[in-house]
Amino acid sequence: MQAVRDDAPPAVVGAQDVGLSRNVRAIQVLARDLLTRAAGERIPTAVQYQQLTGVGSGTVQKALRTLQGVGAVQLQPRGHTGTFLIDVDLAQLWAVAALGAPTAVLPLATSPELMGLAMALRAEFKRLQIPLQVLYTYGSRRRVELVELGEADFTVLSGAAAQDLHDQDRSWRTIPLDPTRYYYENSWFVLVRPGLDPAASEAVHTVGIDRSSHDHTVITESEFPPDLGYTYVDGHFPFMTERLVLGEIDAVVWHQSSLAIPLTAVGIRPGLLRRAATVEAIARMGAAEIVMRSSRVELGRLFDLLDPAALAGVQAKVLTQEVLPYY
Repeated sequence: MQAVRDDAPPAVVGAQDVGLSRNVRAIQVLARDLLTRAAGERIPTAVQYQQLTGVGSGTVQKALRTLQGVGAVQLQPRGHTGTFLIDVDLAQLWAVAALGAPTAVLPLATSPELMGLAMALRAEFKRLQIPLQVLYTYGSRRRVELVELGEADFTVLSGAAAQDLHDQDRSWRTIPLDPTRYYYENSWFVLVRPGLDPAASEAVHTVGIDRSSHDHTVITESEFPPDLGYTYVDGHFPFMTERLVLGEIDAVVWHQSSLAIPLTAVGIRPGLLRRAATVEAIARMGAAEIVMRSSRVELGRLFDLLDPAALAGVQAKVLTQEVLPYY
């Protein structure tokens, strides 16, 4: 017998549902369950939906007819084998389910690729007619924590950060957005404080590191291994250039960003990454991946409809300045 999923969106009536009629609540609960189901799947029986909604059989049947009447779903009864979900209008079903706008927490859009990524996601959600709310903060670990706390529904990480998280905890689902990029090629390098020669690695002793960022930590530890005597100074990535100018650190690995004042104007000079292991580590990070809880099946259905080629196309137009980013 087809069961109502334990991982379906919550059917519990919340404060926002107070005052809704039993009919409306039943429609919302069924819509939320159907969002977790794929076309061709058998849906729960009327009795099972009664148990989920706490309403009678007549109300359940009326709710299913309403969902079909507004075009949210197409159902097909098949006698004793049950009723099957034939097709879904995702935008309409999402609206009826009254789940509101999914919340993304994205990296601060300080580089061309991240500006393009933010704009591309907004464009795709607009195409799907699903509202989207976006928060921005730096540090992949900080963004994952916001998803864990329920303050956001999903985030986007580099390919390496996403896969490492999934390997550590299989309750996370990752969705590759390739060919959309998280980092463009050759966009990482080393910055040294004013007065130091970027080619004189022996002059570097103190190195800035942002441990809230998976990628910054991996690249820093690879390029400046602790067993070679480098001293790490913890800090936040966006403020590392200030610490270079103040002489608090000698060097920091840096990702190309759009800054109001060129770094060379304050004496900060770039240098190449020297270690092969560092280059290999960055290569793993290039692709962008959505990260969400595996239990959020309804979000997964939505992300299955994203067009990676369209995402990459918008991102490329931002990179070439064919369009100005807005998000």
